[in-house]
Amino acid sequence: MSTHELRNQPTLPRIKLELSENTLQSINTRLLELDVVKNTKACHFEPMCSIYATTVLLAAIITACPDLLDQSYARVEMAMQVLCQNARLQEDLREAIERRDFKDVLNIEMLQKPVRTNVRPLNRRRTL
Repeated sequence: MSTHELRNQPTLPRIKLELSENTLQSINTRLLELDVVKNTKACHFEPMCSIYATTVLLAAIITACPDLLDQSYARVEMAMQVLCQNARLQEDLREAIERRDFKDVLNIEMLQKPVRTNVRPLNRRRTL
């Protein structure tokens, strides 16, 4: 799939992050310090090596944000699967590398840590 075709993919659903601008900037700074981010260039998103480069990059970003992003995507197989199912994500990652800003990638809904549904209610009294 060419870069032009990727740009025509629909935008991925995003959620509003309940994080301060300072927190987002801190996360972004931490991501920019990752070796894989430092070593990834826009040319790595060419068709010959794009899926490999993108998979490694996505897995590294997920791993670096355990409190925010779903760690199941840190596994290479899962990162590749989500990239294959969502071609637009590859373009978003390429743009993030070019801009040196990952805030738009961090708020992609499918990458978010799943909401815990098995939380017990507080102040619940047991009766005999």
